[in-house]
Amino acid sequence: MRESSMGKYSIVKQPKSPHEPLVSHKHTTELYEFFEAHRHIRDRETHSRLQVDLVVHLWKLHGES
Repeated sequence: MRESSMGKYSIVKQPKSPHEPLVSHKHTTELYEFFEAHRHIRDRETHSRLQVDLVVHLWKLHGES
């Protein structure tokens, strides 16, 4: 099964010997979600917003102590 443009696909390489591991390039939901989250964080606007939110959070936790 294969679809283009980041769709689902499955490619399985059969091992040549019994000791060679089975290799699969099947997309999983978790992997796709990881890549989407990574892409989102790499966005400059999102990155800046997350930095500001972290600073605000740390100030709330630790205050001016």
